[in-house]
Amino acid sequence: MKKVLMLTGVYWDETLQRHQQFAEYLVKNGIQVYFIEHIVSSKFNLKAVLQRFFKGRKNDKFNANPKSKGIHLYSPNFLFPGSGCFDIYNKYRVSELIEKTGSEFDLVINYLPISTTRYIIEAINYKKLIYDCVRNFKAWGGYYSSIEKEEEWLINNSDTIFTDSAFLTDAMKQRTSKKVVQFMPIANNLWLSGCVERKIHSISKIAYFGS
Repeated sequence: MKKVLMLTGVYWDETLQRHQQFAEYLVKNGIQVYFIEHIVSSKFNLKAVLQRFFKGRKNDKFNANPKSKGIHLYSPNFLFPGSGCFDIYNKYRVSELIEKTGSEFDLVINYLPISTTRYIIEAINYKKLIYDCVRNFKAWGGYYSSIEKEEEWLINNSDTIFTDSAFLTDAMKQRTSKKVVQFMPIANNLWLSGCVERKIHSISKIAYFGS
């Protein structure tokens, strides 16, 4: 059975989005998914540290998700990337993670252009790498200073770039000659059935669903 490693910044039980959708799509097609959840990507934030310390979240564990058989969850509790002490700790956690997941994968799907995910990618063997870009990281704010450099590394080492907007698609095509695939962010069973090369030039109505 083929194995896919997904490097994400979300918890599995958070609001349903493309990360979980993609994982379930792969499992339904007979592929074993190793879903690495909540890899910290922001720069050091004392408030976030205190929240994690006092409230906690999940115990460090590796198990098959009972709701979606074939999806293996792992929450490695990485620290904030981009600083010496934290990076040393994250490298140690990477070695522990690989002991649990194995080091051989057919495909890696990475959502985060950060040093932590680079350490993971450099430590394993894989056939193909996809950068699923869901955000304009450089302009978003709250990330450490080398985020753009890390994204450049990820773009250069990926086989394909995924995006979910015309803006990100255009931005990626200006940065690389590699294939850029834009998926429409539609939450249904057919959302991965194809790529829509279409731009919307005028918007008359907007509906917002969220919190």
